[in-house]
Amino acid sequence: MDKFKVDNAIILAAGLGSRLLPLTASTPKGLISVLGEPMVERQVRQLQESGIFDITILVGYLKEKFAYLVEQYGVKLLYNPEYAHKNTLATLYHARHLLQNTYILVSDNWLRYNMFHSEERCSWYSSVFASGHTSEWCLHLDEKKRIISVQIEGKDLPVMYGPAFFTRPFSQQFISLLEEYYRRSDTDNYYWEHILLENTDKLMVYANIQADNQVYEFESLKELQAFDSSYC
Repeated sequence: MDKFKVDNAIILAAGLGSRLLPLTASTPKGLISVLGEPMVERQVRQLQESGIFDITILVGYLKEKFAYLVEQYGVKLLYNPEYAHKNTLATLYHARHLLQNTYILVSDNWLRYNMFHSEERCSWYSSVFASGHTSEWCLHLDEKKRIISVQIEGKDLPVMYGPAFFTRPFSQQFISLLEEYYRRSDTDNYYWEHILLENTDKLMVYANIQADNQVYEFESLKELQAFDSSYC
């Protein structure tokens, strides 16, 4: 069963969080409290409750603000020097040596229920169903819920939303693509998910369907206020 055991988790937290200004002028987005708890702390706690203690937070903007987490939770911090002018593809590139049986999280997600486990059997991306038109990254799935194509924007489709998981074989395949993409001159603004979007024929990853009240990502202060009245 060792081949299914989760090795570690990576939390992407390097970004500027400009969509939540003015809150993020002095606080990284992942450290904003939701219902009294910083979002990144909630995810760290959920991971540790599932037996995952090898946790690395990839930092950049206001990196010093995350330092207390090292002592409080025993996490590790890894600095991305390119955070100000490149997107998450570059952030994950700087942590590619950590990819094994690995959870990939985003620090500014809020997960209602703990969706992590000590073992995982396949690579997946968390997904929720979007009714009507959406500008999110939409998924087309086969009968086994494998992702066979991804499109940006769509209607009445499952969308990519929340954490992901890489198996060791998937990680090795993904690292090769990640290095190839990083060397290109046109990928500074790429999310790491662009690799999935453009290589679904090569990468075997499944949709991990979640309930519509499970995963939250706050794109604006207005959305945060609607969820947590303390910001009103």
